[in-house]
Amino acid sequence: MSARPNFFLLLELDPDVDDWQVIALHVQERRRAWARDRSQGSPKLRRKAEIGLGLLPEIESVLKNPETRRLEAKEARRQKQQADVVRLQELDEAIAVLQTGAGTCGPEQIEKLVQRFAPAISREEVLRRVAAAGLRVGDIGKKEKKPRASRETIDPGQARKIRQGLDHLGFADLYEFLGMKPQSSPKALCGRADEIYKESLRTGRTDAEASMRNDLAGYCKALFQDDGPKTRYDNTLAIEAMEGLKANIELAASDGVLSRQEMDTLIRQARQRGVAAESARAFIEDLAATRKWLIQGNESELPAETLKVCGFCSALASAGAVRCASCGEPLEMACPRCGASNPTSQAACASCGCRTGDAPLVQGLLAEGERLALEGDFPRARQYFERALLYWPGWQKAIDARRRAGERQREREQALEAIEALLTARQLTAALTAIERFARTHGEAGLEGLRQRIREGLKKAEALFQEGLKRRRAGDGEGALDRFEEALAVCADHEPTLQEISASPPPSPTDLRASPLASGFRLTWRPPATSRSLTYRLLRKSGGAPRHAEDGDLVGEGRSASCDDLKAPAGVAWHYAVFALRGRVPCPEPAVSGPHFLSLDAVTGLTARRSGPNLALTWSWPPGTSESLVTWAYDRHAEDPLKANGGRARVTRAEYDRAGCWVLPHAERRPHYFAVLARAAGSDLYAPPARVVESMGQALSVSYRVVVKKALLSRKVVEAWVELTSGAADGTEVPPLLMVGKAQGVPLSPRDGESLGEAPATRLDKGRARLPVPEHCWHHRLYVKLFFQDAAAAREIRLLPAEKELLLLG
Repeated sequence: MSARPNFFLLLELDPDVDDWQVIALHVQERRRAWARDRSQGSPKLRRKAEIGLGLLPEIESVLKNPETRRLEAKEARRQKQQADVVRLQELDEAIAVLQTGAGTCGPEQIEKLVQRFAPAISREEVLRRVAAAGLRVGDIGKKEKKPRASRETIDPGQARKIRQGLDHLGFADLYEFLGMKPQSSPKALCGRADEIYKESLRTGRTDAEASMRNDLAGYCKALFQDDGPKTRYDNTLAIEAMEGLKANIELAASDGVLSRQEMDTLIRQARQRGVAAESARAFIEDLAATRKWLIQGNESELPAETLKVCGFCSALASAGAVRCASCGEPLEMACPRCGASNPTSQAACASCGCRTGDAPLVQGLLAEGERLALEGDFPRARQYFERALLYWPGWQKAIDARRRAGERQREREQALEAIEALLTARQLTAALTAIERFARTHGEAGLEGLRQRIREGLKKAEALFQEGLKRRRAGDGEGALDRFEEALAVCADHEPTLQEISASPPPSPTDLRASPLASGFRLTWRPPATSRSLTYRLLRKSGGAPRHAEDGDLVGEGRSASCDDLKAPAGVAWHYAVFALRGRVPCPEPAVSGPHFLSLDAVTGLTARRSGPNLALTWSWPPGTSESLVTWAYDRHAEDPLKANGGRARVTRAEYDRAGCWVLPHAERRPHYFAVLARAAGSDLYAPPARVVESMGQALSVSYRVVVKKALLSRKVVEAWVELTSGAADGTEVPPLLMVGKAQGVPLSPRDGESLGEAPATRLDKGRARLPVPEHCWHHRLYVKLFFQDAAAAREIRLLPAEKELLLLG
């Protein structure tokens, strides 16, 4: 449990406030208040002020950082909820005491309960729990009840200026000006006001209307910074609305009496103007007391007071209604945080305090995001989902919508990549079909440019095709073929051109030969004697030569007369065929070669370990092999393992299985660079080598630090590098490195920070070397650390970073 108070609770600040600028202003206000209490306050206030002033640096540090601020707010909500539970238990205990009487209690007892538990528990909640306990309240509504405390309102001069601006722009109140609802949270209201102000600055308008909008946006940001000033503005609106009804009230009471029916009509009219039933009744009763009017049947609840209010369109609905008859939205909703049911017109959940009043805004953001996602505009859709989660963190509907948008975006990108691949292959006809199918599935966003490219290509191919037909009719066969080939170079699947050119297939290549490589074959052939440009398709097949241009595995396709096959599986007799193509039309007969047998697979899982004075190697043998060659060197891995200068040994599978490993006895105390090559039985054909290093405790150490050079007067960084130092001999080579930077501390892994660049293998000169730091990083305070691009290099060389302060850049 933390020893310090929660900063939101200490500052008496709503945990839902997440704007640092607003928080900073509140901190300054509390700083002044604490300074005053420290010198003038009671002993209790002085102690609290001393604590607050002492914590100010930590308060600013925690609340300025978005991540720690959110954690602090979450803890504040938890503590408030815990405190509310305790206070409700105390209230229930107090009500239990009252139940020991005659089953009734007087208004003065209710008032004591209300005052005792205010402001943590509202009057309405106290009365609800009293009624739930079966306790009757006597004498409520009689003349001896205490007068109501007046409700705070905003400054009359400020209210007058706001009303003038609203009337000028044609808005009823500031909520309508913002396009929001009265139950919206201060956070949502201030956010919208800020958007309006920024939009005004962006447009640069300076006329009277723009000036008035800026003024109203400023009033909104001041009045809606938290619940206190917002409540005062709401009270001002209620009084304005009731003042507008005063003529109707006086008309109804012209006989000195307000009947129950007249009260019900007046309260209904007030509620239609956005006034709460309690506020409307209080205004009428206070006015009646001043004018000496009699109110009949004033003790019981009126039908107008039981009406529900739609939180989406503000229309009234009957007490038993489930959905609004005006807009069709539900009149109650489940809290997105705790699941409790709440009226949609309510500002916050009665159970957990979640700002359910933001439902119209948040659900509107969700709906707009889903619409954009259907159109394929996923980046903007995700922005709307993120904004919804800003107001309702953890709301599952928005989280699921964001996840679905991400999945659909990935699907869309893959589908777009397929269309781009068709364009790269010049298959424009197929691309046009694919793009129309894509639009039906993923929406139209971003397709116009692709469509234009495809249509222009098809138009050009068709023009070349028509020119080829024209030349053929004129007897110019070669000229016709030129145009047809040009058409296929633009659109490889232009069907009319393919049909025409199929009547003139290309001649066949000859003399296909396969030469073995370390891991595969190099295929070469003799092109046919023709002045025309041809494409060659090389196929591979087991069990016999490919018979047509689609018969077998595609090895490669291009204009070169050679191709390497580096992926043919070993141990299979392969036959090869090469076809010449004009467009997509192949030659009648291919050039063939085979069968060819590929070399063995490499050993896997190679490891080396010391065993006393010996070295033991273990590995997994590839299928079908019974012998391996082990070679080693002392300075580095040999480029050709068959020519390693340290030593070599032939190892049979039987020898290896008896010992469970291969042992190099009495190994020299120096690094050993091993290579193991599987050998084909009865031949000198070897698999690619597997390599491993055993340093024998002699691993080279390389230390490094960051060096920053600054100008003498301006102190501006003019050069920065990482300096390597080692006791190794000159010419020692450090393997390729990664340079990683991080602002908050020294990086722990290659992925723990920002990549600053890659350094190739570096040779040490007199035991030193420099790795330049990219210039764009010079002015950032980053801790720099080096990592090997190949983690296996750490077996050969130890990288030793300097102290933390010597790794700092900037």
